[in-house]
Amino acid sequence: MVCKSCGQKVFSGEFCKCGEKAPKVNGAVVTINSIICSILLVLSIICIILTMSFRNIINNNILVDTIKDIDLCSIEVADESGEKMHLDEYIYNNYIDDERITVQNVDNVLNAPFIKDFIVEKLEGYQNFCMDEGDMVYVTSDDIVNLIDENSKLLFNEAGLNFLEPDKEQLKNDLRVLDDFKDFSDNYLTGWFSSGLIHTFFSFANVVFLAVFMAVILIQWIVVYKLNSRRIGKALRKYSIVFIVPSFLIFASTFSFVFLEKSSILNTLTSDLKWSFTISSGIIFAIGVILLLISIPMNLKNKNKGAVELSSDIAENSVDEQPIYAAVPQHADKASNETIEDNNNVSGNVNTDDGLCPQCGHQNKIGSSFCSRCGTKLK
Repeated sequence: MVCKSCGQKVFSGEFCKCGEKAPKVNGAVVTINSIICSILLVLSIICIILTMSFRNIINNNILVDTIKDIDLCSIEVADESGEKMHLDEYIYNNYIDDERITVQNVDNVLNAPFIKDFIVEKLEGYQNFCMDEGDMVYVTSDDIVNLIDENSKLLFNEAGLNFLEPDKEQLKNDLRVLDDFKDFSDNYLTGWFSSGLIHTFFSFANVVFLAVFMAVILIQWIVVYKLNSRRIGKALRKYSIVFIVPSFLIFASTFSFVFLEKSSILNTLTSDLKWSFTISSGIIFAIGVILLLISIPMNLKNKNKGAVELSSDIAENSVDEQPIYAAVPQHADKASNETIEDNNNVSGNVNTDDGLCPQCGHQNKIGSSFCSRCGTKLK
């Protein structure tokens, strides 16, 4: 925008070099646009971090490898009193009521390969479904019953247990929640729309779309600031701050959790997964910091430029306004006074619409209200 007093370029809400403060243009519109852009940007950042992290986990089989390498017996579990113990001891103390069975028997069952193989098979099925490479898989009560039935010999050798038909029916009733989840998934998660959303979320195209969308938000933010006489550097600074905050929160939380003990079940299963979220959020956080560093000199450069112009004009005006003393004969006083009066009379009749200052003779822009050099009122 242009200053009404001196005609120089000035940004909305800032002081011109002549001292006149420019009014704010469309303040409500700019504020609402900034709020909407901030919300959309935060959601985009969270989505892109999640997509990048899950894609890394799936493509590198991080969770599957964690299950394969885990020692189930070494996992610590807290009982109702809060006391921590290994998983084999926990199972023995809470579910075994037979003196012939020992902790070692429970340990042998947990270390049997059929448990890990079953878990890995289901996890690989979930991964294939998310990447649109297979159908949805489920863990049902029949799957658990069949798993135990197929390994009944091992259970009998270690625990002396015979898995009879009444036991199977009782186990199916206890695991009915798994069957309910399968029915829920068939109705709501595996339809063409819901499955399409899942496949899209995990796709590389989603990462590209979110990156382009965040760039569009930045461009739109800058355009709105430019059209409403705001500094582009301010738009970039706000954009970078919104970019930094959610990514830093995710980065800080996951980075701190990485160093927790891996003895508990949750930490054991998620210890390797946390690095994916830490790296993804760290990349987004670094981009935000770079944008913030770029915005700082942009704002400083514009402000310094205005300060330099202002100081140079002040210096020029101070030189022009310096009085010049010369030796004048006494008999010339009367003539000079008459000359001054004539000049004043002439200046009073001068038409100032052309921007010419009657005081200092500086040529201002046509229609200016004040002289940009000496400040004399022209109208």
